[in-house]
Amino acid sequence: MNKVKPMFFYLLFTIVMLLLTASVVLKQSVNQESHPDEKMVVLGVENFLRNHLNLVKGKKVGLITNPSGVDRYLNSTAD
Repeated sequence: MNKVKPMFFYLLFTIVMLLLTASVVLKQSVNQESHPDEKMVVLGVENFLRNHLNLVKGKKVGLITNPSGVDRYLNSTAD
């Protein structure tokens, strides 16, 4: 009977901690969804293509980047 009490306590403690963790994660996801009008970060390549493409249109230019250079849709900037 003595071994059952500590085991029950550890099981109850684990269940409570899992429920608390799940509620925190759920609350964070709800908070992120409740602010759809927040401004998004505009990446450098997207800013350039949106605002300054006319400066280089028809010219031979190069982009210095690394293999991890991507836009928000994960299209490589090294094409």
